[in-house]
Amino acid sequence: MSTKDASMPGQRRAKKFLSPSAKYEIWLQLVRGEATIAQAATQAGVDRSTIIRVRQVAEDGAMAALSASRPGTAGKSVRDIELAEANAEIDRLGEAVKELAVKLTLLEKKGAGLMPMAPVPAGVDAATKQVLLGLIAHAASQGWPLVKACTVLGMGAPLGGPGTHRSAQ
Repeated sequence: MSTKDASMPGQRRAKKFLSPSAKYEIWLQLVRGEATIAQAATQAGVDRSTIIRVRQVAEDGAMAALSASRPGTAGKSVRDIELAEANAEIDRLGEAVKELAVKLTLLEKKGAGLMPMAPVPAGVDAATKQVLLGLIAHAASQGWPLVKACTVLGMGAPLGGPGTHRSAQ
């Protein structure tokens, strides 16, 4: 179809593709008020709906870019920022899983009768002391602080270094 055919009623105009730079220039003209939608369409040789769509896509893209930008993160892409946040979340969840694994181990041993359900009395037998010390050592090997392991086991605060505890003496 030629451009003469497009001026006849009932005939469609041949589809014209605009380059990204041409679309950008049209958008700038609209933003600056240098041209109306009708004028920009005539200059570009496209339908007004094409110009309206160019304007909408440009505005949507600008809003998406502005909403994704964060102050103080110059030079980092959105992907890099999201990757750093995901790695921090992985680390946090890894620590939570370790803590829960130790708690589960301790609870399973408590349920199997290896640990008393009430706080450990001061005068317990040697076998119970050994089991408790083993549980404390296991918790410490999994990264638990000694005080936290003792608290979960129903024991008081430890008196000495690793492996020592007032109820195990």
